Parts: sequence; C-alpha cells; structure tokens
Amino acid sequence: MQYKEFVQEVQKRAQLPDLSVSATMIDASVATLGERLDAADREGLGAQLPRKIKEILAERHSGDLFSLEEYYNRVSARAGVGYPEAVRWSKVVMSVLGSAITSGLLTKILSSLPPEFGELFGTRPITPLSASSLPE
Repeated sequence: MQYKEFVQEVQKRAQLPDLSVSATMIDASVATLGERLDAADREGLGAQLPRKIKEILAERHSGDLFSLEEYYNRVSARAGVGYPEAVRWSKVVMSVLGSAITSGLLTKILSSLPPEFGELFGTRPITPLSASSLPE
C-alpha cells in the first residue's frame, strides 16, 4: 500500500473532511505507537509500511511503557483533538495499518503490547472499564 492510498483509506473509513486531517491523525497515531514499541518491532513494522509511515515510526524513541489510556491522551495532544476523537480516529488508523501488514506481524506486534491494546487494533472487545469506553 502506498502512503497516498493509506491516507485516503483512513479518510474514507473515518469519514474525515479532508486528507490533511487524515494525515494528522496518521502522524499522531503512528508516532505514539512508535513510542510504545521497542526498536525491533518498530523496524519490522516499518518494513511493511509506506516509507513516510516508516519514517514517522523511526523518529520516535522506543520502549516507553504506557497504558492504552495514555496512548489516547498522547494522540489527543499531538493531533490537537479531544479524547473521543483520538480514540475513534486512532482505531481507524490502526485498522488500516493492520490491513497493510501481514497477519503474522500484527500478531507479533500485539504480543509485545499489553492485552488492552487489542481493542485499539480491533482484536479485543471494548468493556465498560476500557480506556476507549466513551459516554453516550
């Protein structure tokens, strides 16, 4: 998948107003994921993604141990959006990211993260106590 296709797919799935908003959400979501992953996982992930996304992953220091809630808080701050938008849009970005890489790599990435991150990638159900539970 090329970077332009990645951005367009995020825009389509998230129903965002334009490509620049999609790019902002991709940058914030991927940069924050890059902070959470160790160097080997960032490198493996970057190898299967468009060059621009690989660069976003590579520019981050890796291995910070933080929760899913902190992930969403960091995305929110980076993108300049509220927590609910950071949750929704991060999930879309990770959905597109998950479809752009092999299932084996996705499994490896998920195994290196706490189980709660499964809901970010859509592989774990959201519970009322989840960091991504949003009030109706």
